[in-house]
Amino acid sequence: MALGVGAAAVAGFGASFGRDLYKSSKRAAGTLMLLGAFLASISLPYIGARNLARGRAPGEWWKLIIDVLIIPIGFAVAVALAFIAGVLFGDEGLGVSVLLLLAASAAATLTGLLVGLIQRPSTKRRHAIAARNEMFLSRQGIRETGQSEITHVDGEGNALRLIERSKDALVFMAVGKKNRRAYIELSSDGEMLGYTGVVPLGAYRSLGRAA
Repeated sequence: MALGVGAAAVAGFGASFGRDLYKSSKRAAGTLMLLGAFLASISLPYIGARNLARGRAPGEWWKLIIDVLIIPIGFAVAVALAFIAGVLFGDEGLGVSVLLLLAASAAATLTGLLVGLIQRPSTKRRHAIAARNEMFLSRQGIRETGQSEITHVDGEGNALRLIERSKDALVFMAVGKKNRRAYIELSSDGEMLGYTGVVPLGAYRSLGRAA
């Protein structure tokens, strides 16, 4: 009987604690939703404006559409928050809330534009290098396989597995060929400069590293 009473008391305490926790989480959920909406009203215009200003890789038109859309979505969230503030604090606070929240979204948009313009030269350079690397791989006949055991195949039909990327080279293991490696030399910016083909392990040292 004592054990039964004790178990019932523990169960009752657990149920009461669970109800209190649930009520607290419901109250916290509303606060978290408002906080998330406020962050969205700032982050969405910032991200959209930054991405528009810094540019994107050729062919990524769908990203342009997303960036154009999320800016007004952020402003719409700001207006919705202002109306919620008007409900909570009365109509006299509605005008002030609208102005403050729209000003915050506008400031985030301007900040995003400024950051994007600063990042634009490096972004264009990175996209140009990526395009030249694609051309380099095409000239060498190197293609990705999408597999893990054999990640690439070169123009001579050698099966390769990418095993390392350092600041100056991509290192491949020649699958099925003992103690054989292949290297793609990289510039300091990551541009592909040359391909060795499959060579004996330790034979290629022009990169200043032990092969």
